[in-house]
Amino acid sequence: MRYLANGKRALLGKLSYKYVRAGERFITQGEIRDFAYIIARGSGLVIVEKGGKLYPVGHRGRGDIVGVVQILTGEPQHAHVEAETDMELWVLEREQFLDISQKDPEFLDFITEIVADRFDSKRPTADRVIGKYIATDIIGRGGYSIVYKGAHRALNMPVAIKMMRHHLPLLHQPKMSK
Repeated sequence: MRYLANGKRALLGKLSYKYVRAGERFITQGEIRDFAYIIARGSGLVIVEKGGKLYPVGHRGRGDIVGVVQILTGEPQHAHVEAETDMELWVLEREQFLDISQKDPEFLDFITEIVADRFDSKRPTADRVIGKYIATDIIGRGGYSIVYKGAHRALNMPVAIKMMRHHLPLLHQPKMSK
């Protein structure tokens, strides 16, 4: 992890620890949580469930952060994450995340880069609720936006949803409860 490699390891002393056995699912698509994990040891598989099928879409290993998108957006988890090997994880609570982000803008830049990359995936994506719409697939990309195929939830009408690439309004998100 570039951020921690740059001398920010003091953050870890404030985080709690979790051990996960190989084969265990430790993030479930659709769940709402107010914490993320930083992988200290081991590796995990990211799996999107869509249309009743499971699609492996990525691997995460030492130094990667998993579950951070939900802290930023308040949305349910977009994928399952299962341990490929035994794993040691640091738990980053939302309040800790907000505190660190306010004190260290470099950390927020680092996290924003991760989130933008994950939203722009060319792999299968989970359906996402965005206001009164459900975004089902990425159908286009540009330098400043991503276009999703979707539907208006109440009217059940097809729509195209254009989302601008920009820094997420992190510090104005409502506090979530466990």
